Amino acid sequence: EARRFFSGGEGREIRQRAIGFSSLTTVGRTYGVVAEADRPGARLAGVLASADFFTTFGMEPLLGRAFTAEEAEPGRNQVIILSHACWQSRYGGDANVVGRTLRIDGYTVEVIGVMPATFDYPLLWQNAQYFRPLNFSREQQEWRDFRVFRLIGRLTPGRTPEQATAEIGPLAKVQAQTHPESYADFRYRVRPLHETLGEQVGQN
Repeated sequence: EARRFFSGGEGREIRQRAIGFSSLTTVGRTYGVVAEADRPGARLAGVLASADFFTTFGMEPLLGRAFTAEEAEPGRNQVIILSHACWQSRYGGDANVVGRTLRIDGYTVEVIGVMPATFDYPLLWQNAQYFRPLNFSREQQEWRDFRVFRLIGRLTPGRTPEQATAEIGPLAKVQAQTHPESYADFRYRVRPLHETLGEQVGQN
């Protein structure tokens, strides 16, 4: 069995063994209801990601900044980065949007950045309109079957997917010994992103 989605705890265990990656990010989809006094409310699709998200993809915001590791901690994650499409459609490309506050799902957040148009990549996050820091509750970290996150990494120069698989592979045996109900016949395999995306296209 091979999985494309993982729980928070699995991601933590994989990170401990994935020494062949220069960065490894956890990514999940979400939806949020955005409310602002001067425009209609809307339910927008978004992405929740760990702080190494932008480093992994080698992309910086067009305006403003990326979120930090500290802002991925519970209670400190009240920041948001807009997609280029959202910036254009909802804010008319206003360069003063950075620093603006809005409410999403009842919480006040600050716009700290806008991503370039080249980051609006439907195969990876479909129609995502915003990006926010991912943080796990204790329950989410401990619930091994809460598998809703992708793990995407950037290999250290000179390393291959096969070498990375060899690093992570033994983890499956350890997990099968400690949690046999969840990891029978389970294995890990590191694959190039273009292969995975190509399969998604073929299934559509």
